[in-house]
Amino acid sequence: MKSSQTFRHSVLNSAYKHLFGKDVDLNHLANELFLDCGVDGQGLSSQDFVDAFNDEGSIRWADIQYACTAALATYSACGCSNIEFIRSIAGMIIISNSVRRGFGDWERSFDFMMTILSVNKLKCDFPIRAEVLKIALCDCPTH
Repeated sequence: MKSSQTFRHSVLNSAYKHLFGKDVDLNHLANELFLDCGVDGQGLSSQDFVDAFNDEGSIRWADIQYACTAALATYSACGCSNIEFIRSIAGMIIISNSVRRGFGDWERSFDFMMTILSVNKLKCDFPIRAEVLKIALCDCPTH
């Protein structure tokens, strides 16, 4: 695993472990995120979400970014359960990967990320939220 990939897994796993007391199953979580995308994820598979999280494989970045942004929009508007919060972190990481590759609306995505992280601040400790932001800000343009 690449060091950036290991860091992403570590951040997601830390948040999951904080809420559920066990390690995250990325394949299961990716499938749940895929299902949350609904029609916006049409033509994608849960494996596409795993590949996009890991930033490897043949990925339709525009489609995956659009689907994840739609899921984050829902999470930010309707509030998140604990598991939806974890899915949103995975979505944030996927969006960061896609924006770094030149796909998506960074400002809109970042607004959703900030809303979700601030509204759900009691779901995980500040260091975990800071690490999620570090992934987003270090990987994506700031213009």
